[in-house]
Amino acid sequence: DTPLQRGGPALPCVLDTPPQKSHTLSAQRPPTRSEPTERKVKRMYERFHATHAPQRWRLFCLRVALCCLFLAAWNTHSQAQLPCPARDTEACNLWQKCQQNDGPSCYSIGMLRLYGERTMPRDPHDAIAMLSRACQHNSGPACFSLGVFSSIGQHLPQDQKRAQALWQQACQLDHGAACQRSGLGHELLGQLDKAEQDYKKSCALNFPAGCTNLGLLHLKQSSKLALAQTHLEKACALQEKSGCTALGRLHEQGKGYPSVHRVALLFYTQACRLGDAQGCASAARLHLKSPQIPQDPQIAANLFARACLLGHPTACRETAQRTPHNAQTTATTLTLYQKACDQGDGASCFFAGSLLLQNKPLPSSQPPTATPPSLPPY
Repeated sequence: DTPLQRGGPALPCVLDTPPQKSHTLSAQRPPTRSEPTERKVKRMYERFHATHAPQRWRLFCLRVALCCLFLAAWNTHSQAQLPCPARDTEACNLWQKCQQNDGPSCYSIGMLRLYGERTMPRDPHDAIAMLSRACQHNSGPACFSLGVFSSIGQHLPQDQKRAQALWQQACQLDHGAACQRSGLGHELLGQLDKAEQDYKKSCALNFPAGCTNLGLLHLKQSSKLALAQTHLEKACALQEKSGCTALGRLHEQGKGYPSVHRVALLFYTQACRLGDAQGCASAARLHLKSPQIPQDPQIAANLFARACLLGHPTACRETAQRTPHNAQTTATTLTLYQKACDQGDGASCFFAGSLLLQNKPLPSSQPPTATPPSLPPY
């Protein structure tokens, strides 16, 4: 019998009611198999990040440092290559003009870079490049300087042909010194006509040495003695000491006209005042031996002493011979003979040796340094 048949209370039918979801059971159900795997992967990632993150950070810092060093080096290189410091307005203006193919500005920048003047760093290689650029843009001083460097082998390979070509180019640009150098090169090669043309242009540009060389070249031709005198007078007027000496020799020898020693003495004295040793020695010789000038041994001795100080060997020997010979002046006399001997005067070598062979004790003190004697008032 069933409970219903027995009259008991009715029991609910489990099959008639739908099942209810239990959130409590779902929240307390055991974890699935995928969750431990996720936590394991997460722990592995954290371990990897903790291990390699410092290395990655160090690599990043290293890359940043390398970039900074590269930028600093590039900035320094750019400052060295571009001679235009912000604090030097004049140099910047010259650099900008040089970029516009202005020859004189490129020459100025080149010379500043050559000697490292003002705010320019010294860079001979870059300086030669700037001078070459200036020469290409018709800068006579730049071509002349390149010719000098090429002639002496400084900053450029020594090449006399290239130097001569550069001087000719500078001469065409009206550079007086370049014309004189070019003329000298032609004269050494026996090309007297070309040498005369270069000397004429140099003298016309008021370069004193060009006038002197032109006068000396004309002295070799008896038909051009008047021209020689004219050019030598111009050279002497331009304070060219060699020109004054040559003009004095012309008046002393009297080529083409009577010799006038007094006029020659004036030019010799002027050359001596300008620092020409030969002029001083020639003036001293006239004071001793000229029949047209009163002899004055004291003035001659002063002039010989000045010529010796300027490097004239014969004048040193003459000064030594006119020095009183005693125990106090023996060292001075020997020094003068030795100086003349070192400059190629054979007689002075003989006299120095004879003085050393004498059985006289030489003073241990050094001779006092001589000063250039005063010149006679002419």
